[in-house]
Amino acid sequence: MAYTLNGVNLGDVETERCPTKSEMEVIGYPMGGSSETEAIDIGQVTMRITLKGVFVGATRAEAMNNFVWPIKALENGNQSTVVFHSDAWDDTTTGDYTDGNIDVKVEIFDPEISVENGVCVIRYTLELVESV
Repeated sequence: MAYTLNGVNLGDVETERCPTKSEMEVIGYPMGGSSETEAIDIGQVTMRITLKGVFVGATRAEAMNNFVWPIKALENGNQSTVVFHSDAWDDTTTGDYTDGNIDVKVEIFDPEISVENGVCVIRYTLELVESV
């Protein structure tokens, strides 16, 4: 398969980071060491996915119309959840992501557009938040 976002091919994904953050209430005590710190898990967990990649289009119009604008259109102030397919997660055999599909919303899309050797090259960073 291929890396996709809402069915849009993401080209060559070079790196994928997906840290999960658990909200903790951390309580330290005066003159106490790290081993004496209490951390209370308040139950909120967030996963942010950061992709860095390259999309190459035969022309600038092709790259813009088939890649940039369909992704930018997702960030509209009233986002719906869309499916991100990760080839890295596609091979997972346990947990929630065994099919490689994760429901997300777009937090940041940062494309850098250039023409190299007659083709349009878009280097990008895409930040997604797992969401319902």
